[in-house]
Amino acid sequence: MLFLLLGALDLGRVFYANITVSSGAKEAALRASSGNNDAVAAAVNESQGGFVTVNAGNVTIVYSDTTNKCSKTATFGSTVTATVTTPFQAITPYVGAVIGGQTISVTGVATAHCAVLPVAVAIPNPTPTPTSMCTVPNFVGSKKNNAAGTWAGAGFAGAITYNPNPGGNWTIQTQAPAPGSRLCTSSITIGG
Repeated sequence: MLFLLLGALDLGRVFYANITVSSGAKEAALRASSGNNDAVAAAVNESQGGFVTVNAGNVTIVYSDTTNKCSKTATFGSTVTATVTTPFQAITPYVGAVIGGQTISVTGVATAHCAVLPVAVAIPNPTPTPTSMCTVPNFVGSKKNNAAGTWAGAGFAGAITYNPNPGGNWTIQTQAPAPGSRLCTSSITIGG
């Protein structure tokens, strides 16, 4: 009966040791994910008072972004993995036979995402073009010398092509595009 009691106690120690190293790994991953440099010390402190002893040499920290680690410049979505591996010594020999030897390694692994905010990307806000600036004015019936002022007043800066030639101040009889067209064209052709 005493051997069964010692065996149960030893198996309980194994499970408790597993919880201890898992908690140490979680604490280390959490500390490292926020950019702190004391992740190893956090794992050691978390495991104090357990059935296993964790020291700094038992803790491994691996970053997916090896250059920036979990700093503010780390890649968004980067992770950190903390591994705590420490030896466990069984008290009873028959529990050691069940768990694979008198001394086994107990390992805890935890992964956390780095606490990095995504970089804000400015979305350009296009300047809306007022609809009045995209309405082609009516030139038909007006004089050729007034065309440039009417064109600029409507908000257009493109060239005016005169057909026939630009000489004289003739009355405009045709235009392309048509008056009232809703397009932001850059040029117009007027004819007399």
